[in-house]
Amino acid sequence: GLTGTLDGTDMHTLAMTGRFGIIYKEVTTSALVANGTLADFTIDVSVLDYPYEIAKTINKISTTYQQEIDFITQHNGRNRYLCDLALSKKSNVLMIFNYVERHGQVIKDILEPKLSESLKEVYYVHGSVKGSDREVYRKEIENLVPVWYDHYINDNEFIRLRTKESTITVEQYNDSLCYSTITSKPVFPVAVIKQVERQGSCILLASYGTASVGLNIKNLHSLIFCHPRKSPISVLQTIGRVIRKADGKQKVVVHDIGDKLLNKKQQPNFTYRHVTARLEIYESSNFDYNVETIDYDNWSK
Repeated sequence: GLTGTLDGTDMHTLAMTGRFGIIYKEVTTSALVANGTLADFTIDVSVLDYPYEIAKTINKISTTYQQEIDFITQHNGRNRYLCDLALSKKSNVLMIFNYVERHGQVIKDILEPKLSESLKEVYYVHGSVKGSDREVYRKEIENLVPVWYDHYINDNEFIRLRTKESTITVEQYNDSLCYSTITSKPVFPVAVIKQVERQGSCILLASYGTASVGLNIKNLHSLIFCHPRKSPISVLQTIGRVIRKADGKQKVVVHDIGDKLLNKKQQPNFTYRHVTARLEIYESSNFDYNVETIDYDNWSK
């Protein structure tokens, strides 16, 4: 197949022309955002800081990259942080992982008990999910309209419904209908409002293999990298999944999660060095990004 995401490899112009034909023009992601082809986005880089007592057990000469990845993806506090971040979103969010049983399923298990409170639904997609099921999920996600309330519905309280199109304040006068406080006309049955709110936004929890390429869902507004990556192609292709234009889509937020485990000599661990590599990608691509280091006590609760 072909890809529009280049890996930065140098190739002589004549060699390129000989293989693919006449070169027309390379268009960057930032240029496509500027001309309105892609949605605007910003990247929030959150560096999770670990205390030395923990870091010294991981950042050792004998530690392999895989051992560090296993530690990070199995860290309960880190996984809860990722889930709370996703649940805090009021629109559709893509959480992307690498290992199905060792990470994706763990995240799903943390999310599920909290779904009734957050009024969200989780779509869990990996290599074993049938293509027909993925298509059903795609259609359902595309049709979701973000709706949420400011106050719980009861006989005496006002609620506020917000959608892509408008903001409507309604009041419950009886058990069956809600009336607009502006027009005094019936707006929605209460039961419908509760049902719509549950269907208002979702979490798409997907593996890199199924989501980083070929995923065509425009109605995604946030991205969380649950598993750290270094490859420019992988990073850029994954970001590309959430910046396709859609009605009502405003500025997309990409959450890049890094892990800082410095040893006694203040030497960086594998995945912390990968954060630096990703920042170089963002800088060279002219992406809007910011970096924040979060103390262990503030994210590991």
